[in-house]
Amino acid sequence: MMYAQLGNIRFEGLKGFLSIARTRAARYAEMARLDGKARLQRTCYELEVLSFDLRLHQGFSQLDTDLAQLNQYQEDGEVLPLIDGTGELLGNFVIRRMEESPEIHGPTGRAISVILKVELTEYVGEIVEPAQGFASSPDRVIPLRLVRVPTTVTAAIVSETTSAELSAAAAFEDVQRSAPTASERPALFARASSRVEQSRVKITDAIDKVQNFNSIAQQAPNMLSALQTVLANIEVFATAVASGDLTNALSTGENLNESLSVTQAARAPLIRKIILRQ
Repeated sequence: MMYAQLGNIRFEGLKGFLSIARTRAARYAEMARLDGKARLQRTCYELEVLSFDLRLHQGFSQLDTDLAQLNQYQEDGEVLPLIDGTGELLGNFVIRRMEESPEIHGPTGRAISVILKVELTEYVGEIVEPAQGFASSPDRVIPLRLVRVPTTVTAAIVSETTSAELSAAAAFEDVQRSAPTASERPALFARASSRVEQSRVKITDAIDKVQNFNSIAQQAPNMLSALQTVLANIEVFATAVASGDLTNALSTGENLNESLSVTQAARAPLIRKIILRQ
């Protein structure tokens, strides 16, 4: 069972969260008044902060690989989508702070079990493909710390298709669960309809990105056709769910699942590119 996915790191099984906290806050300015109490005026919402603890152990995780990936995300200032176990996007975040506490060391002195505390801060803004080349004029050069690019279109496509697959799979599970319990069918179908719509939006956005960036089509030549097939199956499945037709929803859901496996294979070159940081 998957608890969540941050970027390309999945937290599942024993590699699940030990604890998680999400903080939302608003900011207020205090306005002084003559002969009376001050008044408050809300000025903005503060960025959400999400923190979690988990244990990484060589027995059930790729400890060194996961730590290296998280450290790289933080160093590069990557904007990371956080997805829960149902495929719902919880938001885009950057890693603000990490704390490693080794629990157990092996014979060589290397840690084989680590408690990791991660603090994420919400990212609000457009995620864009980094520009290639240098500024054309010295007057337009911006300090490096201000032009750090959060993520790439390649990473965004991988994230969107992964999120879409999770949502679509969760929608099909809702339909399957409704088969033996007719009384719960309306509620499960309603949830499946919402989830498949989330999947449709993500797949449509991924298709737009692939069509707009020739480099993506060159790196993953089968990606566009695979995504278009998934979108067609999503629309057929959504129609069956909307009509409340269980038999048709189960059949079209199977077709959707099959097309999702093709998409997973098609995006493999993009995942390889991200891992190798090419």
